[in-house]
This record gives sequence, C-alpha cells and structure tokens, in this order.
Amino acid sequence: MNNISAFDLMLSSVTPAMAVLCFVAGLLGGILYFWGLWWSIERLPKIRQKKSFLFYSFFVRIFLFLMLMLWVAGKNPARLILFFLGFILSRIFMLRRQRKRFLDKEEKK
Repeated sequence: MNNISAFDLMLSSVTPAMAVLCFVAGLLGGILYFWGLWWSIERLPKIRQKKSFLFYSFFVRIFLFLMLMLWVAGKNPARLILFFLGFILSRIFMLRRQRKRFLDKEEKK
C-alpha cells in the first residue's frame, strides 16, 4: 500500500524555483492591486462620477489580479497558496508603508 498523502503529492508537484516564482508573483500582484486602490482613492476628489469610477477601478484591479493568479497558479493548490501568501505579505507591507506616510504627514502639521 502506498502511504503518500494528498498534501505530499501536492507539494511534490512544485519545484523550489516555481515556489519562489509564485510567491514573488503574489507579492507583485498585491502591490499592484493595493497601489491601484491607493491611486483610485487619491483621484476620487477630482472625479465627477465617483461611483462609476470606483466600480471600474475595482473591476480592472480584480480582473488583472485574477488573471495573474490563474496564469501563475493554474489548478495547483500549492502554487495558489504560495501566491496568496505573497499577496497577504504585500498587503501588510503596503499598510505599514501608508500608515508611516500618514503619520509623517500628521507630524508635519
């Protein structure tokens, strides 16, 4: 009887280079997603039709993110998990960066 678990089988299909690629792609995808969100919010006061601008901005960001995710991860759950780990880390990075910028702005006032 073969005692290979589904988890072992899932991990054996991902090479170390592919794991790094998926993680870095998740980082870049997250940075682009959250930078796009920041850009949209910064432009919001100058826009007349705010609701449609936010809707289309969200649609473009989520479409690009999902296409990148599907292209990188495909149907492999291990690659998908690595991609999302990179995405979550980029979210933490972007939040800390924006918080620092906000606090620096407040100190200057």
